[in-house]
Amino acid sequence: MADSFCWATRTVKVDNCDFIRPASSGLSTDPSEAIALSTAGRHFLYRGDLKLLKELESDWEIYDLSTDPYERHDLAGIRPELLQKLLADFQVQAAKSNFLDR
Repeated sequence: MADSFCWATRTVKVDNCDFIRPASSGLSTDPSEAIALSTAGRHFLYRGDLKLLKELESDWEIYDLSTDPYERHDLAGIRPELLQKLLADFQVQAAKSNFLDR
């Protein structure tokens, strides 16, 4: 039997607007906009093709989804300036959305 794949979509409500993007579609968000999410101890920020991620007690990670869609190559250790910029973006978005990095 052949493998089957399910391509899901993610829907995110941001400032009273729905943001829908097919998962693994290769479509990126507008690089001038940052979208931050926080749920169950996991924090995310999307800016263009970049994804900032923190899961529970782990360190922050950065992935370029245009070249690394499976999130195998964490850029945080080799791009500290990018990490600081994305963390600042996350803090701004977290304050706007009334959630904090804990």
